[in-house]
Amino acid sequence: MTQLEVLLRGMFAKERLLDLVKHFIVFEEDHNSLVKILAAYHQYHAVNKAIESTVEATEGDKRAGVIWHTQGSGKSLIIAFYTGKLVLKLENPTIVLFN
Repeated sequence: MTQLEVLLRGMFAKERLLDLVKHFIVFEEDHNSLVKILAAYHQYHAVNKAIESTVEATEGDKRAGVIWHTQGSGKSLIIAFYTGKLVLKLENPTIVLFN
């Protein structure tokens, strides 16, 4: 299987494609134009793992952890994707961010 086939089969699996469209697209204004931004592979998987971990934490001490990525990896986008999906999943939870 070629790399392109792996990408297409992975990204276009029905559940994953619907998840990407619903939770992992944001828009940004850039010099009078609107730019659509789709989550990168590492962002998509980091957010979904963090969501799983957070849902599990709601059954325990109600504290969720941290995502650690290097400079320039899109952490701000990860926060946007994570909070957007979490608000729907946990019915409007309180979210506290530290910088």
